[in-house]
Amino acid sequence: AKLGLHLPPELLAIVAEFRVNFGTALRTCQQHTDVVTSIACWHDKIWSASGDGTVCVWGLSGALVGQCKGHSKGVTGLATLQDRMWSASLDGTICFWSADGECLGRTK
Repeated sequence: AKLGLHLPPELLAIVAEFRVNFGTALRTCQQHTDVVTSIACWHDKIWSASGDGTVCVWGLSGALVGQCKGHSKGVTGLATLQDRMWSASLDGTICFWSADGECLGRTK
């Protein structure tokens, strides 16, 4: 069975740009102060997690929409479930976020 990638048309355009111009950075989003460890696409935005303990939310143009601060150590992963973005951190916590980047809660 062949696996398919299902993205909104706007994100497909970005992926197509990167494929056509392989090796050339078309957009650079700079906000994190450490390595980016994970990215996810959700609600027509791109979410990035970093070793600096933050999650950034980017518009499709590459503009920063918001920065989520809820972890004290590096964020290692992102996942979506229902109407929330979830982030896992080396501090042993999981935070969950609204589509606007508001921290809705934190678990340990």
